Amino acid sequence: MLSIDHRPSHSSDGPPNLPPELSAQPGGVRMRSDWQTVTRQGARMRSDVQLASRLGARMRSDVQLASRLGAHMRSNWQLAVPPQALRRKLIPVSLETSPRKCSVCSRQATRSAEMVRLHVKRGDESQFLFDTTVDIPVEDLIKQVAAIYNRRLKVDRLCLEIGELAEHGIIIPPNMQGLTDEQITELKLKDEWEDKCVPSGGSVFKKDEIGRRNGHAPNDNMKKVLQNTVEEAKSMVSKKQAEANVCLTMEMVKDALDQLRGAVMIVYPMGLPPHDPIRMEFENNEDLSGTQAGQLVIEESDAQLWWAGKELQRNKKLSDFVGKNEKTKIIVKIQKRGHGAPAREPVVSDEEKRNMMMYYHRRQEELKKLEEDDDISYLNSDWADNNSLKRQFQGVNNIKWRPK
Repeated sequence: MLSIDHRPSHSSDGPPNLPPELSAQPGGVRMRSDWQTVTRQGARMRSDVQLASRLGARMRSDVQLASRLGAHMRSNWQLAVPPQALRRKLIPVSLETSPRKCSVCSRQATRSAEMVRLHVKRGDESQFLFDTTVDIPVEDLIKQVAAIYNRRLKVDRLCLEIGELAEHGIIIPPNMQGLTDEQITELKLKDEWEDKCVPSGGSVFKKDEIGRRNGHAPNDNMKKVLQNTVEEAKSMVSKKQAEANVCLTMEMVKDALDQLRGAVMIVYPMGLPPHDPIRMEFENNEDLSGTQAGQLVIEESDAQLWWAGKELQRNKKLSDFVGKNEKTKIIVKIQKRGHGAPAREPVVSDEEKRNMMMYYHRRQEELKKLEEDDDISYLNSDWADNNSLKRQFQGVNNIKWRPK
């Protein structure tokens, strides 16, 4: 008889220590394999439990982080938007009710509120579009419109002079303008700014036929810089902006002036002579007396706005003339004081009148040709035969006779 000890003698990490006699039997092998399988599954379950615990800890940390972020966002929102009870104390009434009047964002915000749109004209010629409110005093409106109008004229004058600067260089002193080279030599005149104001990258001589500039023009690269800047500035304040339904603001005009000033500083970093009209325009020291450009300028104190044949009085508001509706577009004409009411626009424009005259002239020529044409060969056509319908009903149409 074999005696088997039933006390557990196995370790926690392996199968029980069976006697050699049983371990050599097939049943003992099966018991060892089953025990190894159970231990492997237990180890896998422990690893799964550990992984689950780690994931749970990570989820708890994420939830805590999200709750902290939510609390931080709530605190920021409460700081940015105070309660209604504190709002009256922190925010003045003027800031609550009045729109912001500076920066590009303010322009978009005010336009979204459906402001009054003015189509400013000088005579019959369109100038620009301008947005405002019905509550603005006419005095302030006239100042704003006149300022933009005069700044546009300044940009046009600068573009013209900078174009000449790119072609023929800086302007010569006034006592040398219009003189030939022989006269300048005889009078012993010399331009002291010719050696000081040399364009960047060297100059290319191109004589000015008018005798107004020294002929030392910038090179091709610097010339392109000036010309491209002039084109951009012209497009920013162009009258075509009104056709494209784009409103003009003082910021846009100032940007155009800054671009022109920067381009001139790039080509002439040492600056221009003090008698150069470009420098005088930038310094607001231009003298336009006796020139056609001076007649176009309208001072703010002498400016008037007319709408529907009526002058907008300075001591009133715009709402006294156009009403309280902000969704309004009117055509106003700027005029100098003392020149009377601007002339009414014709019902038919000049271009429409030309097109109508061309049409009637062409029609008249066609009628003359028809009267002079005595050709009656069209009567031999099938469509001119009066008996064609009769023959068609009788069935004798398209019958040809020929000898047998």
